[in-house]
Amino acid sequence: TTLNNTVAVLLTSPVKTVTALTQTNDLLSNQTTNTIANTAILGDFVRYKSTRRFTTDWDNGVEIRPGYVDGEILKIKTATSTTLEFENAPFLNFPVSTQDGVEFFTPTKGGGINNVDFIGISSTNQNNYGLILNTWDGFKIGTLRFSNFNVAGLQINKCMNVSWDNIYTIGGTSDLGLNYGVSINDGSKYINGNNVRAKGCRHVIAGVGTGYAIPMYVDVQNVIGEASVSHTADAHGNTAFFTYHNVVGNNGFSLSGIGHRVVKAVINGGFLAFANEGGIQLTFNDIYAKNINRLTQSNSIKNSFFGKIRLEFKGLNPSGTLGFRILSTNNSFDELSIINTDFILGGTAVENDATVNANSIYGMTFQEGWRINKFYAEGFPIGMFCSAKNISIGEFKLL
Repeated sequence: TTLNNTVAVLLTSPVKTVTALTQTNDLLSNQTTNTIANTAILGDFVRYKSTRRFTTDWDNGVEIRPGYVDGEILKIKTATSTTLEFENAPFLNFPVSTQDGVEFFTPTKGGGINNVDFIGISSTNQNNYGLILNTWDGFKIGTLRFSNFNVAGLQINKCMNVSWDNIYTIGGTSDLGLNYGVSINDGSKYINGNNVRAKGCRHVIAGVGTGYAIPMYVDVQNVIGEASVSHTADAHGNTAFFTYHNVVGNNGFSLSGIGHRVVKAVINGGFLAFANEGGIQLTFNDIYAKNINRLTQSNSIKNSFFGKIRLEFKGLNPSGTLGFRILSTNNSFDELSIINTDFILGGTAVENDATVNANSIYGMTFQEGWRINKFYAEGFPIGMFCSAKNISIGEFKLL
């Protein structure tokens, strides 16, 4: 099947009507019930929201974006007129003292789609989408192909239990919209995907949101990007527990938020930002990046684990910072290798001036509470710089 369009959204599901509730009792992360007056039924989704910044644990007191606040969607297991019981306890806490609205809706259930080509109009003045999946529980996607969509090929909003087998996307124009292959938004949970490929998109896949709720529990196998405008794989700072396996592409990845994992990545060219908007309890393992020109984060990464990491730089960006944002504390590294392939060993300062400057003179600056099993640096005037406390390095080699 082929669907062609000249409109903003080629195919979408309706947004369900919501009913507001009044929260009168705390709902905490270990609780599966909440006393609250309601008319909800089994299987409904209920959204709790708080005024607390979701990024509090790593943003060092500075708001990253206005919409990054606590919010979570829960599925109702049983309901009476005075009590809701949920299938799973929330990850976040929702005390009455910071409540910012509770609402519920009945999601659409079941269904799926397979073997469809979505073709959008090639336009530089239209923010368009291929398929928008709204307020759904249990939707199965087989193989879908998207081309010429400037915002997203597939966008998933306020959904649970969505899966796909193969998604292929060719981007629209880079100057419009956000140009995602797949965009997972607004409190969506339990999303599982196999194989997502994109060419010419801003991101092959991204976790984002408008501030409605935090997208959580996403697991995707094989994220393949070609000519990505920005990070091949991405998650904004208002997301939690995304796992991307086998990331291949340019411009690296950025998984900001809480509890994310990248398990095996091969990056060729562009830049790398592990978690540009920062985060905590992140895991990155088996990462190989070559021909990259920058390693940078806009916000702190804390209490995170880096397994085997090998970074090979070429043409270091003179305006880019090489390393981690200040206050990136208590991180652990197994094997960290930092190599500047442009640097001429034994060369003169003039010969190396174009590739080594004030911003890239250090292979790595270690911060407070870092634990490193093995460290290797090559091609920098100073391989490592330590001025913080409680740093532990098992083995190191500087060349």
